[in-house]
Amino acid sequence: MTIEKRQSPRRELKLQATLSVDGMIPVKVRTMDIGKYGMSLIGIAKQLTVEQQVNVSFDMFFACKLYHVAVSARVSHCLQTANDGYKVGLQFFSIDAEVADLLSKYVGS
Repeated sequence: MTIEKRQSPRRELKLQATLSVDGMIPVKVRTMDIGKYGMSLIGIAKQLTVEQQVNVSFDMFFACKLYHVAVSARVSHCLQTANDGYKVGLQFFSIDAEVADLLSKYVGS
C-alpha cells in the first residue's frame, strides 16, 4: 500500500518543458503531471539528487489563454525508467501568485 505524501492533488499535464540545473546546459524534458505544490518530469538524461534545486519553464494553454510558467523547485525523488531516462518529482519553493492561481484552477482545488 502506497501512502500519498503530496500536499495537494495532481492532474495530468503532458507538455514540453525546459529544465535548468546549475552547471548544466538547459535541456528539453516532458511534464507528466502538476499540482499546486509540485510536478513530475520525465526524459531527463542525468540522475538528479534529492534536494537539488532546479528551474522549470513551459508554456501552458488554459481557459483560452497562453501562460508562460517558470518555477523554482527542489528534487523530491529521481527514479530511472526503462525507456525514458529519469523521472523526477519536484516540490515548488518559488512560484509567483499568478502561476499559483493558474495551477490551483487547473488542478481544480
